[in-house]
Amino acid sequence: MKRTTLPLIALLFGCVVFGFTAKNRPGITGKVTHPSDAELAKNEIVSLNRQFSESLHNADTESAAKIYTVDAKHMPPNSPAVEGRESIKQFYNQKIDQNGLDLVLTTLAVWGNSNMVTEEGTYVVKTIEGVQWEVGKYLSLWKKENGKWRIFRQCYNSDRPAM
Repeated sequence: MKRTTLPLIALLFGCVVFGFTAKNRPGITGKVTHPSDAELAKNEIVSLNRQFSESLHNADTESAAKIYTVDAKHMPPNSPAVEGRESIKQFYNQKIDQNGLDLVLTTLAVWGNSNMVTEEGTYVVKTIEGVQWEVGKYLSLWKKENGKWRIFRQCYNSDRPAM
C-alpha cells in the first residue's frame, strides 16, 4: 500500500501545483480563439501592415504612427527602445526623408487570443528608387485598443551579419 500511495500523492501534488501555476502561463489561459478568429486577426493585421507601408511610402509618419497603441514600445536593433506613439512618429521622421521609403511586410504567422496576438514576419526595406536597403525579420505584439488591433510591442533585426 505504501509503495503506491507515495507516487500517487506526488502525482496529485504535481497536478495541483501545475493547476495553480498554469493560470500565469501564456497560451494556457485566456479566451481560446477559434482558428477562424486567428485567421480574421491575421487578415486584419495584413491589411493594417499594408496601410502602414503605404503611409511610409508617402512619408506620412502621422498616419504610420497610428498603427501603434498610445503606450507602444518600438525596439529597433542597436538602439534604445522608443516609447509612446508620438515618440515612434518622431523616430520615423528621423529615419525617412520627405521622399518616403518602400517597406514590404510579410506575415508568416499569427497566434494569441481575442485581446492580444503575436505576429511573426519578414520585411524588406527599399528606397523609393527601388534599391534594396535591408532584409530582416520581426515580432509584433498586437493588442486591441478601442476595438482595433494596434501594435503594442515590436522588435526586429536585420538578416545581415553583425560587424
